[in-house]
Amino acid sequence: MRILFICIAVAVTLSPGPSWAQDSTATWQARIDSLNVVRQTIEKDLQQIDTALSELLAKIGRAKLEGIPSVRIETKLISVRRLWSAPILSDAYSIGEIPAGETVVITDYVNGYFEAKIKGFKIGYISWKAVQMNPQLEALKQVGDEETRIKKIQFEQDRIASKQARQDSLLSKYTPDEVEKINNKEVWIDMTVDQLIESWGSPSDINSTETATSYTSQWIYGEVPNVKYLYFVNGRLTVIQK
Repeated sequence: MRILFICIAVAVTLSPGPSWAQDSTATWQARIDSLNVVRQTIEKDLQQIDTALSELLAKIGRAKLEGIPSVRIETKLISVRRLWSAPILSDAYSIGEIPAGETVVITDYVNGYFEAKIKGFKIGYISWKAVQMNPQLEALKQVGDEETRIKKIQFEQDRIASKQARQDSLLSKYTPDEVEKINNKEVWIDMTVDQLIESWGSPSDINSTETATSYTSQWIYGEVPNVKYLYFVNGRLTVIQK
């Protein structure tokens, strides 16, 4: 917030100079208010995530204190299912097909799959829907599901925090108008190389020419036939060729 107030003070007191400094006070205030709304929404989301995370951690803690087993729970298969090498099927291969009625020993639960040991097979993963459930397995599944939810919440929390940190970083370097353009992945004449990287990321290639009086560079984005060429002279964008 301190950075935003400094930006406002500078914008009001500076004599006419760069084009962004000549915007009306009302336009500046509208842009800053819009960014403040975004920040308040992010802060509110972070508070809600922190609360939900604390509640889930407490719930898991209580479940574990009740003595959920973590080594061996014996049960039977109620339908024919495949045993997989990993609980995420996109990364797994089939170990074998297990017939209904087979006795299995459950040792863990991950992502909707029980880690199971079956006679004649290595340890693998099998859908929880294929086994005969009992109170121990229900408890183990509950803890696993809650832990999965926590991981998703933590991922979202990190994403929001990263977004807020990026927004603060941009506002410390650029005007609200420039930050808005960067967030929208726009490019504009007279932007800097750093602003381009913030907006579009790194280019596919850069060609440069240096003379006694200037430094010219061609930044190339995309692949044929959707190639875009951006030309800089002494660090400022002068030509956009699409």
